[in-house]
Amino acid sequence: MKRSAPALPKTLLTLCFVALLGIGGNAASQAANDGAGDDCPFGPPSTVACVRKYMITDAQLNSAVETNSLANHLEKIYKELGSDASPGSYAAAKKRLDGIRQYAADQSSEWAVPTPSMYVSMMPTQADQTREGQNFILVNKYVFRTAVLSDEGAEKLRLSLSREFARIRNGDTSPSAVANHHTNPAASREAGLRADLEGAGPMGARNPIAMTFAIEDELRSDLHKLVFFKGSDLDDIEANRISDRDYKRISDEHVRAYNDVFNVSPWDRIMALRKESRLMAEYEQTHAVRSPADRNAESKWLVAQILSDAIRGSH
Repeated sequence: MKRSAPALPKTLLTLCFVALLGIGGNAASQAANDGAGDDCPFGPPSTVACVRKYMITDAQLNSAVETNSLANHLEKIYKELGSDASPGSYAAAKKRLDGIRQYAADQSSEWAVPTPSMYVSMMPTQADQTREGQNFILVNKYVFRTAVLSDEGAEKLRLSLSREFARIRNGDTSPSAVANHHTNPAASREAGLRADLEGAGPMGARNPIAMTFAIEDELRSDLHKLVFFKGSDLDDIEANRISDRDYKRISDEHVRAYNDVFNVSPWDRIMALRKESRLMAEYEQTHAVRSPADRNAESKWLVAQILSDAIRGSH
């Protein structure tokens, strides 16, 4: 199997995929007005005008939300389940959905950003922005299904939402940021790890270890694909008995196989989040952390202690 082409930042992949589906057709038709014309390649390099070419409009977002809202998709799931749905599961699923939406509202308040629209899609869970500058969050349909059907899945989605709120607050969804991250791997890695730390930290989920478990889940899933890549030496790893050493090996193979220079390696993300957990415990033993301002100060301190060293060690 050939090694994949260089990985693109997930935000740009989302924008391109939306446009290719035709959802962004109207936005694309207006590209010439922004200087994008027909000179926008799918891969690097990228400009702000090229990013804007693939952004959906507010009207298209409203249409997508109306059709694929979280509530509508919950109804679709239970229509598909039909008689297979266990008694009481629909009520439990609605309760989980209400909790997820309340969590999003609480995070909007914590991060001091408007509550973004959310809708279910085939793309990875990801914050993006419309052409007019309105932030929204795509929720992956499989992640959403697991989230409404299980408490564990709901917790994982909340973790993802916290990370995406951090990205929104940091301006990572803007056309200029997307273009910069697409052409500047170092900036992309830093933004991604910052979102990890802030999203899992005192202003977000406040549970860095839960985030490490989510990354380990991704690595276990990755193992089933990577083992078949040419040159892989992962066939001796038992999927049900993975040690830290094994996770490091899977992470290294992930970076090698996908030539992923735009993201901090999964193992380095895990190590940074473990360090954040230790430092949070130490910080909160000596500081009173009660108000949003206190949590913001703690978050800034944690990022300052971890980010630079983790980035230097990663690539």
